[in-house]
Amino acid sequence: MENYFPFDPAKATPAHENTILSAPVAPADFPTPFGHAWGYLDHPGRMDKHVHEENQELFTFYQGEGFMELDDVTYPVAPGTVITVRPGVWHSVINKSDKPLLWAAFWWKEIKE
Repeated sequence: MENYFPFDPAKATPAHENTILSAPVAPADFPTPFGHAWGYLDHPGRMDKHVHEENQELFTFYQGEGFMELDDVTYPVAPGTVITVRPGVWHSVINKSDKPLLWAAFWWKEIKE
C-alpha cells in the first residue's frame, strides 16, 4: 500500500467548465469525510466562477502566485495562503502569470452550531 501521492499534472483532468486541471488529493481507497481536489492552472486564466449554497470550502495554495476572488473582493495568494469560502459566496482562482498555480481545496456541508 502506498502512502505518498504527489500531484502530477499529467494525470489531472479538466474541471470547472474546462478552466482548470484537477485531481483527487487523497486516493480512492482512503475515504475522507469531506470532498477534496487539487486545482492547477499552468498559464494565465481563471477558474470558472461558481457558488456552493450548502458547502463551505477551504483552499490552501502550494505553488505559484495568483489571486482568489470572493464575491467582488480579490485577494493575493501564494504558497502558504489559506482562503475560506462560506456557503453562498461566488469564488474563483485567477492566474495572471505563465508560471503554474497549484492549490488544494477541501469542502463539506456547513456545520451549524
